[in-house]
Amino acid sequence: MKKLFLLVCVIFCGIFQSYSQNVAIQDFIQILNDAQNAFDSGDYHSAIQWYEKSSKIIENEYGDDHPSFATGLSLIAACYREMKEYKHAIKLYEQALEIIKNVYGIYNLDYVILLEDIAMCYKYEGDYKHGERLTNQAMEIRFNPKFKSDFI
Repeated sequence: MKKLFLLVCVIFCGIFQSYSQNVAIQDFIQILNDAQNAFDSGDYHSAIQWYEKSSKIIENEYGDDHPSFATGLSLIAACYREMKEYKHAIKLYEQALEIIKNVYGIYNLDYVILLEDIAMCYKYEGDYKHGERLTNQAMEIRFNPKFKSDFI
């Protein structure tokens, strides 16, 4: 999921073509690499700082309603989830979920994955009923004929 952030930026944002913020693509890639390395080493506080920096670039370039910004929010949320700060993670996942819903609708793989991420946080908090409800909702969407995914 983490390496997907770079791909999302490249594919959906055309990040290699322009930057109004005068940030070189090598710098952006380095920011993402630093974030990923921090995450992989368990330094979630540093990873959050790097992911926030990359998300700010996306927000400045494309707005806070862009799918790549949602990806950035979900990467930050994953850091909070790993730190067992589930309420903060849920809040960020829900923000990302709303962006994805507004852009693609609910019959989308990103939407389902975010629902499952939120469900997992609720289960980790001990709210199994809420987590199970969200997991079931995600499964219902996944098996709906309207569901679209390039991967499934």
